[in-house]
Amino acid sequence: MSADDQDAASGMEQVRHLLFGAQVKQIEERIKNLEDLFASSLDALKSEVLASLARQERSLLNKIEEESARRSEGENVVESKTERVSEEIKSSVAALSESLSKAQSGLNALIVESVDRLSNALSDRHNDALNAINDLAVSLRKELASKAALAKLFAELADDAASQSDRAIDERAR
Repeated sequence: MSADDQDAASGMEQVRHLLFGAQVKQIEERIKNLEDLFASSLDALKSEVLASLARQERSLLNKIEEESARRSEGENVVESKTERVSEEIKSSVAALSESLSKAQSGLNALIVESVDRLSNALSDRHNDALNAINDLAVSLRKELASKAALAKLFAELADDAASQSDRAIDERAR
């Protein structure tokens, strides 16, 4: 190849760079901007999900504490009523002793039944809360997996665009 041919080829390369170099740079900048936007969006989503989970957890804990306080208050009320009734009956005539025994047995059975029902209800609510948290965790995992698939798709699109741009440059060079 002669010096004139080399100068012509070098000039042609400079013309290609002037024509397409800016486009390639713009495409690279757009890809970088999209990657940055995706990363910041993903971080924001993670923060929102974690904050939402924390709020839900606090809410559930507050409800459990309220239920426990109500249960304790109910037990205290029942206990105080039981003591008062017991004292009244003890101070009564000896003839009422048998009646006291029957009433106390019935009351104790009622307390046990109430405690069992409250315990079962609290256990059911606890299980429902755990199921809701597990369902939310599964949903979040699926959403995060779909975000990863979207990122992969963007990467493939960027690779395809880059290869098409390279082919177009090669074809124009011919």
